[in-house]
Amino acid sequence: MPAAYITEEASHRPMELQNLETSQFQFPSDATLEVPELKVVDVIHDIAVLLQCEDTIRNIKSIRTFTSTTCPSGHPLPTTFLPTHEQKRIPHHPVLDLLPWPPVRSKLIRVFNRSPNIRPPIARDPLAMMTLLNNMETPEDGLRVNGRDGYEADNWEVGQRFFANWWWALECEIVERSSALRVLRGK
Repeated sequence: MPAAYITEEASHRPMELQNLETSQFQFPSDATLEVPELKVVDVIHDIAVLLQCEDTIRNIKSIRTFTSTTCPSGHPLPTTFLPTHEQKRIPHHPVLDLLPWPPVRSKLIRVFNRSPNIRPPIARDPLAMMTLLNNMETPEDGLRVNGRDGYEADNWEVGQRFFANWWWALECEIVERSSALRVLRGK
């Protein structure tokens, strides 16, 4: 409609809409859309905050030992994320602390503590830690979190790309559980 035909009343409508309070547009929590491909990124960030390494996981030079058993709030860490013997003793990149499976964390820390020439090929690259993080967060074929509790290891699923690169670090039960979850989703 040409601008000449817009009435004075109609020209005020956009301003009226802008002035409405957003509180009028509250949605119930069950109307929130969940995007599974982004959920793992959100959960990984939450875990990084919980483990106090959110500022260092994307820094390739970050190294730490992890000995804390409490959250910043003082509450105990979820059992899944309590530090393993290797996490407490061997300096490692904080990305390894984000994985929900203690045996996998320990195995990766031991492997990355070796000389690069005896590591699996994917772990030899100086940027292998960033590849691991990227493979964790890759939509569809990285890691996936099912259900609401991202701190529960049984809710995590291994996708094809993550499996293809890091299969040697995974326990059989993780692969079997991931396969069962994929079947339930029709994959």
